[in-house]
Amino acid sequence: MGLMSLIGGVAENSALTNRTTPSNGSRSLLARRDEIRNVAVIKLRYIGDTLLTTPVFAALRDAFPNASLTAVVNRGTEPVLANHPAIDDIIPIDRSASYLKYAGDLLLIRRKQIDLAIDLTGADRSAFIAYWSGAPARMGYRGGGVLRKRIFYNVLIDAEEGALHKIDYHLAAVEAMGFPVKDRAPRLFLTGKEMAGTAKLLQGKGLPGAVPFVVLHPGARRWYKSWPPDYFSQLGDRVARALHVPVVLAGGVSDVETVRAIEGGMTASCLNMAAQLNLRELAGLLKMAALCVVNDSSPMHLAAAVGTPTVALFGLTDPKYWAPRGPIHRVFSRDCPCRPYGHRRECPEGENRCMTKIPVGDVFDAVESMLAIKNERS
Repeated sequence: MGLMSLIGGVAENSALTNRTTPSNGSRSLLARRDEIRNVAVIKLRYIGDTLLTTPVFAALRDAFPNASLTAVVNRGTEPVLANHPAIDDIIPIDRSASYLKYAGDLLLIRRKQIDLAIDLTGADRSAFIAYWSGAPARMGYRGGGVLRKRIFYNVLIDAEEGALHKIDYHLAAVEAMGFPVKDRAPRLFLTGKEMAGTAKLLQGKGLPGAVPFVVLHPGARRWYKSWPPDYFSQLGDRVARALHVPVVLAGGVSDVETVRAIEGGMTASCLNMAAQLNLRELAGLLKMAALCVVNDSSPMHLAAAVGTPTVALFGLTDPKYWAPRGPIHRVFSRDCPCRPYGHRRECPEGENRCMTKIPVGDVFDAVESMLAIKNERS
């Protein structure tokens, strides 16, 4: 049976495009769901991007209830997928490792005997991994070079990056196969033991578990995506003094100096937890929080994925494609003429102009109203 014979007969008018006609009399592997025993989903990007693939795994579990689902991700991002009920295995790829280690990771994938490989990355390395997996059906996005479209993939997905919210961009692969999507919300699953550990850690720092608190997280992958530290300081003071709500400052190792500056700029007391939590402990902290104020960053996606209301602050990147969705979230963004360049390494304007346009007063008003709504519902 030819490669494309395995894919033929998928739902009419879907976004999936076959490049060759299925052979006569062949049946579709995708139509015969019981014959798909191993599915690999490849996403070689950052923490937030990886977390936004979780609706795909949930939808694939509904589509292929008896299949084994494997996530192939960059090392360091796998904690956000741990304990996900739809994921059977996670293979972290370390691109900075030795050639021998990298070859070993690829061999693990090959040994899985993948039937269906779905590349949600849209890059040459991930496309090669889909091809190397040996899967008869290899799905990838239409954009990209000839090598991807004609060799690495044999099923193309008509979804344009930058035209859809990133979650919908990922889910286009599922919809292309004609399968329904019941839930588009990203989710991170924490165990009771993990939550108890985080609660104990906070109690040791003097924050009782029953006390609602607000997390301020100033981290961002690019400096020009960050709200100014003095703005965070002003906000922290107003939350602590006007609302009488404890403020917890969070951040990674790279955020230590920024968090220290925020703490130093506050007149009210706060709890500084920068560089004291691993990724899943941070998720636990965010889950316990009443609300999180955060830049466009992976902690923003973490907070949304554990169900915590967020006040999300956007600069160059467009919230239309990246913001958390749902009525419990508030998004602040100002028009920025250089927004198409949101993933450059430097700000085209040479200054953090778009972030400084988000007033502290507006963000505080949002925090106050969201806390009031949360208190009414609790």
